[in-house]
Amino acid sequence: MQIETRDFKFNKYLQDKTDSKIDIFKNYYQRVDKIIAKGKITTDNQFYDINILADHICQTAPVYKEKLEMLNILLNDFENRKSKEPKKPPA
Repeated sequence: MQIETRDFKFNKYLQDKTDSKIDIFKNYYQRVDKIIAKGKITTDNQFYDINILADHICQTAPVYKEKLEMLNILLNDFENRKSKEPKKPPA
């Protein structure tokens, strides 16, 4: 839920309040790392995950320009491929 609401600060809050090294975004970052390593977004869910991270990077300081550029390339590539897909007729 925190990913959907883009509440990346919640993890820090939990760590401070519970005095533990919990990382509620571990699976999310692992998914994103796999997409980046593959160099290609192949599903709408992957597009959604990468888009959330790109938005987050834009809003935090310092902005990691190289990572943001890489994410934007992946997003643009997926959108271009998606727009070239033939439209499915309604059932």
